[in-house]
Amino acid sequence: MKKKFLFKENIWRLVLLCLAPLVIVAGVVVLKSGFAMKCPFYVHLGILCPGCGMTRALRALLSGQFWESILLNPFALLATVLGILLYVEQWFRFFLKEVHLLPRNKWFYIILCSCLLLYWVLRNIPLFSFLSIA
Repeated sequence: MKKKFLFKENIWRLVLLCLAPLVIVAGVVVLKSGFAMKCPFYVHLGILCPGCGMTRALRALLSGQFWESILLNPFALLATVLGILLYVEQWFRFFLKEVHLLPRNKWFYIILCSCLLLYWVLRNIPLFSFLSIA
């Protein structure tokens, strides 16, 4: 039996699909302007968070400097790819049919979060100074 499309229940998805490109364009304009926010973790605690260097990594990614982006923060590229896949998946779900581009296995997300936590800890240990931002 074909699932009936209910517009009222899916209106929020349409709004998000329309707003996402506007937010992305605004983000690109801000990144290109050179604006950089100070990390609250680093300012108040003196430790690097997993997101430290993400702004510079995204700026490098937008400039086509993929290797520099990965060196600054490897999770910037990963977050960008996952965000694009999520947007395309939702677009297909709303307009065409349901497709699964993102992994549905919980272990993928458990391992991803574990890697993020490990990265957070290691980049604050002097022995692994190559993980800190320059």
